Amino acid sequence: MTGVLRTVLEMSITGAYAAAVVMVLRLLLRRIPKGITGALWLVVVFRLLCPFALESSFSLLPALPAQETTTQIGLGVFVPAVPSAPVSGTSGTGTALPPPSPAGEAGGLSLGQLLTLLWLAGVLLLIGRELFLYLRLRLRIRTAVRTGKGVYETDQIGTAFVLGVLRPRIYLPQGLPGTEREYVLLHERAHIRRGDTALKRLGFLALCLHWFNPVVWLSFWLMNRDMEMACDERVMRCQPGDIRRAYSLSLVRMSVRGAGLCTLAF
Repeated sequence: MTGVLRTVLEMSITGAYAAAVVMVLRLLLRRIPKGITGALWLVVVFRLLCPFALESSFSLLPALPAQETTTQIGLGVFVPAVPSAPVSGTSGTGTALPPPSPAGEAGGLSLGQLLTLLWLAGVLLLIGRELFLYLRLRLRIRTAVRTGKGVYETDQIGTAFVLGVLRPRIYLPQGLPGTEREYVLLHERAHIRRGDTALKRLGFLALCLHWFNPVVWLSFWLMNRDMEMACDERVMRCQPGDIRRAYSLSLVRMSVRGAGLCTLAF
């Protein structure tokens, strides 16, 4: 199990380097469409979830140092390092050595095993919390009434959101004014068309695996922010006239009532 943690640590380091590059690019390319900036987070998610690195002659990520396998014996001459194997029960001077104690003989855990258990506990805690919030949300919307294709309304929620990946549904609170309802639907449908629901789940999975890395938490927050802004740009670009003020006010009223949702709901 400690080998799994070592692999996760290596993925976390390379993912953090990739996230740092994306953060710098976000600052340098602030005026480009957020849809392009948001796509860069796919690289970060890939680095955090894929244990295999793609070989390339050019890379923005520094190479991790390899383990030493040679020993210098002279002027620029290297030979493979071969570990010495002393005779069992004796040292190099003939002194008897105590036999190694069997692993786990005393029932204790090594430092690597303790760290692995701590990491696994953090993963299970995050997944368990999200599962609890998701099930609680599903209970609140079980009486939602369908009012359109993929659109449901209920009086048990205070904000609009999208839930689901293969068959995403939009849930709206009852009693939304006509214009505000239209703007909210445009925003949530933009999330569905862009595939943000799937990307957010992959990002959350990466967050669970690398919960100990503060760069991953910052990256997850920035990725969600870029996805929201990309949807806003798409809606305003496709609508005639200047709707920025009315559209923004509609989303603000929804966001302030969005507490209590699970992480995977937009």
